[in-house]
Amino acid sequence: MDRDTTPRTVTRRRFAGMVAGGAIAAVAALRAAPSAGARQAVGYYRTTTAVNLRSGAGTTFSVLAVIPFNSLLTTTGAAQNGFLSTRYNGISGWVSTSFLTVSNGGSSDSPDPYQDFSRTARVSAATNFRYGASTQSSVISVLAGGTTVNIGTQVVNGFRAVKYNGQLGWMIDGALVPGGGTPPPGGGVASYINAPANFRMDPSYSNNVIRVLPTGTAVTTTGNVSGDFVQVTTPGDIGWVFKGLVTAGPVPGGTSVSYRATASLNLRQQASATSALLGVVPSGAVFNGAPTSSNGYTSISYRGVTGYVLSAYLVRA
Repeated sequence: MDRDTTPRTVTRRRFAGMVAGGAIAAVAALRAAPSAGARQAVGYYRTTTAVNLRSGAGTTFSVLAVIPFNSLLTTTGAAQNGFLSTRYNGISGWVSTSFLTVSNGGSSDSPDPYQDFSRTARVSAATNFRYGASTQSSVISVLAGGTTVNIGTQVVNGFRAVKYNGQLGWMIDGALVPGGGTPPPGGGVASYINAPANFRMDPSYSNNVIRVLPTGTAVTTTGNVSGDFVQVTTPGDIGWVFKGLVTAGPVPGGTSVSYRATASLNLRQQASATSALLGVVPSGAVFNGAPTSSNGYTSISYRGVTGYVLSAYLVRA
């Protein structure tokens, strides 16, 4: 027998030794490891071909959409039966892992640096430039209206990949005017929200909601109107709301500003640590509140409940 070749047969004595040494147990454990229901790290994946977005984790489920080749997807974390849960153009569904490859190591929020950033666009109004394609992602800076940026081909969850001063990040796609076109006529009108309103990325009832703007939120219209929706800006964001919920003029009784919580915060009835607890505001939540604080607390409105949170853990959104 050639000594450099692994034997194809295993003697009973050698097999017993392998069992005693744990080799067979290790193989059995690997084979027994369940694939369905396993958890997958949240991250970015790119499609290696056109692939079906299905309503469930299997080929027997209905097709919701066809995702084009080389599309970037963000997983929600769940893996089942060889499929990953994801969202595409605002639609939640499942994609076969056979047609996905990890993008940017599967853990980075940064856009793909190898895409084409040769096109330019103008920022139509002051908008957050973010590290990730989400309203919960950290803000790099707020780019003023009229700023020229380079835009990429990636669009994820309503955000487009952007390069500005050498920095890669994401901005709401609706805030970018390709080619740096002229501002729309009739924009820049100071207004306010007259009832709780969904603040959406696009002018559609089915599109992503950035957040809910409470009654009294100060906004500025841009002059863009599409069907039932009017485009407005808040500090750092641009989006669309139902036009019947926007009233031109100053906010009755004063103004409010947008905040983001940098930690989980107790929402209290009064501006005091001993006041009754109304609820908990999660870290990263965005909401509106008073522009000034009192006794170290700021009055805010979160999910229809008005109360006070510690000002030290708030940043302008």
